[in-house]
Amino acid sequence: DKAKDLPDSQRPRVFYEIQYEPLMTAGPGTFIDNLIHLAGGVNIASDASAKYPVYNLETLIERNPEVIIISFWHGSIAASVEAVKSRKRWQIIDAVKNNRVYGINADLVSRPGPRIVDGIEEMARFIHPELFKK
Repeated sequence: DKAKDLPDSQRPRVFYEIQYEPLMTAGPGTFIDNLIHLAGGVNIASDASAKYPVYNLETLIERNPEVIIISFWHGSIAASVEAVKSRKRWQIIDAVKNNRVYGINADLVSRPGPRIVDGIEEMARFIHPELFKK
């Protein structure tokens, strides 16, 4: 509830990585696109021509996300995040420069169900940490 009604001017640009090779994200009308909006962000791929577009690095750099969220199924969140931050040429992206790359358990956000509430809250904490400070 804290983030869903924010004006566009207060919504950071978000890139949600589904997979790296090829670099794929969630586009318009997808479940993930809706979750990003509910969590207070703007999906940088919301204007893509496909629901799950393959992105190239040049487009990603041009769109310059302020937050990057990667989904993972197993392994270490920390190792996955560090791998993203160490990718060649990604250091010029705002999210990487400002240490705003996060991993989210795909089970929380991959399908509708009761756990989606936890997934939206976790995304909102990544996108708007200031709303959750006590």
